[in-house]
Amino acid sequence: MIMDMDLALPIGLGTNTSGRTSDEATSREVLDAFAMAGGTLIDTADTYSDGESERIIGQWMRKRGPATRSSS
Repeated sequence: MIMDMDLALPIGLGTNTSGRTSDEATSREVLDAFAMAGGTLIDTADTYSDGESERIIGQWMRKRGPATRSSS
């Protein structure tokens, strides 16, 4: 049991439904809310929605500017 500890844990978002179950506008809203909540990790792959997920995330990141970083 963890008690009275300050922990910094990453908040992750899976994006396999972006561009498939969630349209582009909804996906951007989810990404915005995720970032505002302190999210630090976006899980994506070129197989999610036949690459549509990565396209949506890329456009979202470009719009947010240089403050958005990626790592591999």
